[in-house]
Amino acid sequence: MKYDLLTIGDTTLDTFLSLGKKEAQVLTSRNGASQLLCLNFGDKIPISEIHDCIAGNASNVAVAGSRLGLNSAIWTILGNDDVGHRALDKFKLENIKTKFVEFDKKRRSNTSFIVNYFAERTILIYHKKRIYIFPKEIQAKAIYLTSMNNSWDRIIDPLLANLKKNSSRLFYQPGTFQLVTKNRKVSQLLINSEAIFVNREEAELMTKSSRKINIKSLLLRLYDLGPKIVVITDGEKGAYYYAENHFHFLDIDEKVKPIERTGAGDAFASGFTVAYLKGKNIADCMQYGAVNSESVIQEIGPQRGILRKSLIDEIVASRKKRIKVREI
Repeated sequence: MKYDLLTIGDTTLDTFLSLGKKEAQVLTSRNGASQLLCLNFGDKIPISEIHDCIAGNASNVAVAGSRLGLNSAIWTILGNDDVGHRALDKFKLENIKTKFVEFDKKRRSNTSFIVNYFAERTILIYHKKRIYIFPKEIQAKAIYLTSMNNSWDRIIDPLLANLKKNSSRLFYQPGTFQLVTKNRKVSQLLINSEAIFVNREEAELMTKSSRKINIKSLLLRLYDLGPKIVVITDGEKGAYYYAENHFHFLDIDEKVKPIERTGAGDAFASGFTVAYLKGKNIADCMQYGAVNSESVIQEIGPQRGILRKSLIDEIVASRKKRIKVREI
């Protein structure tokens, strides 16, 4: 079977802990370069809410692909434990094809703890090392590569061979380890990417740029690494893209009040990707990414707010009347 979209990446169990002003405070360093979330050392800290869900970038994007009408599949490695089997059940519930889901019988599942403080999140990550062997049988019109652990780059050569064999398109949203991996293989991966999705801080890290760099220069530096389309999200400042010698910007919808922002980037990138695969122009792809992201941040967790095919077209049409993509 040739899937419309196959995502590649690690899966986690995300546990969300909500704190208020009585339980924590944020302190800013003297030079303003960093902020610290502070708790009383040695105390028992009460939390106001707790939620958990199956997550991880690849899982989030696979869910979006399926809900938005694509034949969606995932290649991921799960721990052979309760969390791993819960993840498998979640994929099946979302109609995500699980032929390439693997279980690691020696290592437990990945876990993240997200401390939510007034819609901003701090993430504590526990990720196990995995042995990645690219499945030879993968056939997909589009492959979405995202967050994996160390040794992830061993899959690049077989992935590129698979793309060529199946005339597939590659969409790339690098995770923590992928952002800092620099070698010939990564360069080839970028050259063969249809689009890359990063936030501003990640773009600066990938291009070794300072925070003073202007957004156009940052977009061009990423573009020079090889992808056809560059998308940079910048939180409350909106989103930017560069393609075909044009810079564009899409503002946020100030009517949307965020509850929790985990998964906002995944939702934007997946909404964009699905619209792109359905033949929408890039300006419309930005709008699809925006409405999906805005829906996600109004819920706790990265998947509850992911939109479905039956709703997204109407929401995009309404948003486009109020907020335009504009050239910069």
